[in-house]
Amino acid sequence: MKSLFLKDILTHIEGQVVYGASNILVENVVKKPYELRDSTLLFHLNTKENLNLNQFKSYRSCVLVSEKLFDFTTLEQDITVVKVPNVRRAYWSFIHYYRSLFNIPVIGITGTCGKTTTKEMIRHILKERYKVQSTYLSHNILDANLPYLLGIDQDTQAAVFEMGVYGPRDLKISSKYFVPDISVITTIGIDHLNGCKNVETYIKAKTEIIKGMSQTGTLILNADNEHLNKLDLHAFKGNVIYFGFNEKAHFRASNVRYTCNGMEFTLHFDNQMEHLYVPGFGEHNVQNALAAIAAVYTMGFPIKEAGDRLRDFQHVERHLQVYSSIKGCTIIDDTWSSNPTSMEAALNVLKNISNGKKTVAVISRMSLLGKSTRKLHAGIGEKVVEAGIDVLVSIGDEAVEIGRKALNLGMNENKVFFCKDSSELMELLPNIVEEDSIILLKTSGEDAYLRSFFIK
Repeated sequence: MKSLFLKDILTHIEGQVVYGASNILVENVVKKPYELRDSTLLFHLNTKENLNLNQFKSYRSCVLVSEKLFDFTTLEQDITVVKVPNVRRAYWSFIHYYRSLFNIPVIGITGTCGKTTTKEMIRHILKERYKVQSTYLSHNILDANLPYLLGIDQDTQAAVFEMGVYGPRDLKISSKYFVPDISVITTIGIDHLNGCKNVETYIKAKTEIIKGMSQTGTLILNADNEHLNKLDLHAFKGNVIYFGFNEKAHFRASNVRYTCNGMEFTLHFDNQMEHLYVPGFGEHNVQNALAAIAAVYTMGFPIKEAGDRLRDFQHVERHLQVYSSIKGCTIIDDTWSSNPTSMEAALNVLKNISNGKKTVAVISRMSLLGKSTRKLHAGIGEKVVEAGIDVLVSIGDEAVEIGRKALNLGMNENKVFFCKDSSELMELLPNIVEEDSIILLKTSGEDAYLRSFFIK
């Protein structure tokens, strides 16, 4: 955090010092008492909570901002208390003030899949030239927004934030913190229906980033996604850039092919053409690279230099990582998270790198799909059959629908297996795995422990 004098903050939050001094240097801002440290300002947002003032005794030069009055007689002399008319309004006023202190490129990224990889690609491209603040891996919960924002300081030259959706208004809230001037929507499929209830609400929730970003900024969209192609963007006054494989894309890929540990493709932009390589398998990974290059190009980064930097990008762990495994098999580890869009992408990778070898898909549940869980799992059974996968293993009660649908569509019953738990999987594996088989392990994050049976 950029250190700020309390007196400068007071003018933005309608605050009045009722105890202590106003010349304190604030070096951290928090929302919860257990996050207190020296020189920390605490917004007492939970007004129904009886704040334990003794918590302040362990720290020096702390500030309490509250709309309630407390008995301050037990506090140490260097504690400062600020009274505000409305503490929630004061908190958001501080957020807007702090964000306004920095005139740097801020990139916000959302989408059903590809958020983390695209964000990490952008960070990788920029980090040799700039000091970059970013979200950590895929840790994008709302409670992390304040620390991420405060991670921007006087030395930061660019920021890239992954912005997730668990329900409606999540992106509205995240956008109030970050106010991106460059926003990327990687793709929109189906996910988080437990919070959004239906696909329409989920799509609407994902596009909240457009209203939350700078309205004169740059919006970067996937030209191959049907939902993004249907967006009404008439009210948006900024620049719109598309990436993808079809002719609509400003950043377009052609001649896409699988190669050693990654993808090769030709990038077309205006009259420029570059032959590029990106580590990690799958057409979707090419789309991630296109989105990342488009974002940094908007900042003035040359396309060729961006592409060159992606050549040594370290692919995100458990995102279609390839290992040697049991009995000399190859395993594709895709256990970070799971939804219908990423499931289809993983099955396509399994099919495309098999080169005639036996393909085995070991699949557990997709979580967070609400009332559509059964239907969407059955849909994955269709994708398994379409991809021509040799052996299917479903794990757990929810994933049963995957196998049932595959059987209904004519998959050989001797090639479809149902495991209730990891113990049954352990018993089954020696019977279905052959030397040189290629195994896709596709699970939600909750079931990632299953990878221990394959990766030693």
